[in-house]
Amino acid sequence: MGELRRRACRLALLLLVTATHPGAAQDAKARAVPLDSLERRARADSNDAVAHYDLAMGYWRAKRWDDADHALHDAVALAPQYAEAYLALSALPIARGKGYWKKLEKERGKEGVVSEVQTGERYYRRAFLVNPLVDLGILGHVDERSSVRQGSYIITVWWLGPLSKGMNRLANGRYDEAHALCSAALADARAGAQGRTLPEGLLWYHGLAAAHLKLYDEAVQDFAILTGRALADSAGDALGQTPLRANDYRYALATALYLAGRYDEAAPTFRRALEFDISLYAAHVQLARIAEARQDWDQAVRERQAAIDANPEDPGLVTDLGVTLFREGRLEDAADALNKAMASAPRDARVPYLSGIVALRLNRRDDARAAFDRFLAIAPSRFGPEIAEVRDQLRTLEAAP
Repeated sequence: MGELRRRACRLALLLLVTATHPGAAQDAKARAVPLDSLERRARADSNDAVAHYDLAMGYWRAKRWDDADHALHDAVALAPQYAEAYLALSALPIARGKGYWKKLEKERGKEGVVSEVQTGERYYRRAFLVNPLVDLGILGHVDERSSVRQGSYIITVWWLGPLSKGMNRLANGRYDEAHALCSAALADARAGAQGRTLPEGLLWYHGLAAAHLKLYDEAVQDFAILTGRALADSAGDALGQTPLRANDYRYALATALYLAGRYDEAAPTFRRALEFDISLYAAHVQLARIAEARQDWDQAVRERQAAIDANPEDPGLVTDLGVTLFREGRLEDAADALNKAMASAPRDARVPYLSGIVALRLNRRDDARAAFDRFLAIAPSRFGPEIAEVRDQLRTLEAAP
């Protein structure tokens, strides 16, 4: 491909990324609840990451960008594994519009612009590492025309329409339509063998749509092709629009294999990803899940601990370790892990709830009572069933001799 065509294709793809509002599903949700109600709920349920995320969507719709950014950071501080919040953070600078970028360059220079782009890429990557099936609603609407204007030039590529339409269908949760659009492009004679003339973006979104539809073998094929492409060109695919690297695609491939139940292929692929990035804690999380599915509890515990070692800043990983130890029947160790998690994440209501359950199993009534009291003090209203259960448990403890 000539350099001019490569540059034109890159421009065409970049012009697709023009989201200025949440996707239709998110926008409808924000419209359904007045902003002041979302603010009151976030204040009342200050320990609820979902309440802060919903508030961020309300601010997003109102174009109160700084407030949206603050609310999203509150959400990920409470729930470090909140994939949708990370994806929203990655899209927020684009949503702010051209004026934001011009102001940023004026105040911080080109270095500031580059830094902002890199931060967005990290958030995007984090969202898909946490959950490759993250809800894409925040991506919003993109231009569905098959050609775009850049200055005095008209850029036309045959796959631009299917790609942009597919992105819009994904953002609206219409995975079957997105899959059909991308599949048609892949089947087109112009796509070449394994879609070699298509951009990474189209293969990526086809794979995501397939995974959401539980067509895991198709997702495996797409992510394998993307991994191979990225490995073949260490400088990156000039057509690529997603800020993912070869090892990220490898991780997505491993996850698709895991979802397909192909554990014997998924496990070595996750381990291969770890060879290239020892900080890829999410691979240890997935390996722990594979071990749990196989009832290999010792291996599951080792992988949970390895995830903590790779990302010690996330107390949720310690909670996960406590749950695995509990499921294995190692109650003393589970209690210790949950106590550590409670100290690191004092606003996470899940931890005292689990700690109280473990204490009951150990017949430590005072510890159970203290944990349950703490749970009731911090639990968001969304935890209604658990709140009712804990109150019943406390009544039983009070009535016991």
